[in-house]
Amino acid sequence: MREILERLTAEHRQLLTQAEAIGSALSAHHAFENTPAARRRVHHLLQPFIERLKGHAESELKELFPVLRDRLPHADEWQVRMLEIQDEALLALAHDLLDWSANHSTLPVTQVQEKAARLIRWMEEHVTIEEERLFPRLSSGA
Repeated sequence: MREILERLTAEHRQLLTQAEAIGSALSAHHAFENTPAARRRVHHLLQPFIERLKGHAESELKELFPVLRDRLPHADEWQVRMLEIQDEALLALAHDLLDWSANHSTLPVTQVQEKAARLIRWMEEHVTIEEERLFPRLSSGA
């Protein structure tokens, strides 16, 4: 279990670092232009982050959540399910962001930027819940 938690925590750090870079880049003036070139820049910025996020979420679904169900008291099952739902929502928004940033006619770049900021906030909250509330309980054998 320790190895899984260490790997997931390392993945969290990578995702948070990428998210910070995306936030900085999207707040730059050129990202607000509603041009094909700006949309391509946003798409290329988001794509590697979203691919890493997808891989991380899949790891959690396969490795973390089954262990949480086995080790945490039955009364905490709702929290595991909420994390699963949050992962699903993160992935749905991530998928939509890629579609929106690739399709020049669907959404202004400013709205893509707002949705990217929402995705980053949700991911940060998800990391906080896991690392502060759940990982310590798994490490201690609770």
